[in-house]
Amino acid sequence: MWIWKDRRRIIKLKAKEIDETLEKLNVPVNYWAIFIYSIKLLIIWVLMIILTSIMNIYFLCTVIVFMEERFKKINKLLLDCLEEKKTGERINRKWPPAQLFFNVSGKFHGHIPTSQDNTNDILRIAKHLHLELCGLCGEFSMIYGIQIAVILASSIVTVIGFILSFYTIMIIPKMSTTTKILRVIFLIIRLSSIYLSVCATNISSANTVMEWEKTGRILHELETISNNKEHRKQICQFSLQIIQNPLSFTACGFVSLGYEFLHGFIGSVTTYAIIFIQMYHAPRK
Repeated sequence: MWIWKDRRRIIKLKAKEIDETLEKLNVPVNYWAIFIYSIKLLIIWVLMIILTSIMNIYFLCTVIVFMEERFKKINKLLLDCLEEKKTGERINRKWPPAQLFFNVSGKFHGHIPTSQDNTNDILRIAKHLHLELCGLCGEFSMIYGIQIAVILASSIVTVIGFILSFYTIMIIPKMSTTTKILRVIFLIIRLSSIYLSVCATNISSANTVMEWEKTGRILHELETISNNKEHRKQICQFSLQIIQNPLSFTACGFVSLGYEFLHGFIGSVTTYAIIFIQMYHAPRK
């Protein structure tokens, strides 16, 4: 680390003296072989880090995107109801088997609809499914909250460290151009993988929450054009359910995932990187 740069310089100078002594004894150090070996290790290390990060983020994002897709289907069902109200034309639906209208414990949670059922049945089923999805998202945040928090915290620390390393590489006058290029390429690859993982997790979470919020807007629009008291009652209950069960993906409850976190992430990384760079140039007593 840059804190021990004086000690690292001493190690480098003593190693150089040893190399010069070995060269005088006609047993020079094969720098090219060491360089090739270090490149191989670097490539393997980078690939392992990237693959591990991709697998973790892929799993998390896949689950979140699946939740988003289910909210989209519920919204599609409600939009069909809205279209029926506006045009007066009924949409033919293929209802699922009767056993799908029983919950896990086997208790029946509503009467089995038919193709002749009205909007009231659709609202009842959509309300139940929407509540179940919100519960599943909450369970997901509870189960993987620690993992998400560790990934985000380590990403912030790692990005700051890589920015400082990049700055240190640029200001070292004695480092060869080839070495600088190789180190910069490694830093860019690693930073890109971290940035993509953070963006993928937060963007997928934000899109899912936006799809959840869209349900409320559809219900309000449906309520304005509905004259049926039963329909309006179901819509009010559905809206109240959404208000009482807000959807949010969190990292152990510390922060909520979304676009706001991305803004804070970039701001925090920039702020701390500037502070550490100023400390790097601060005079020492």
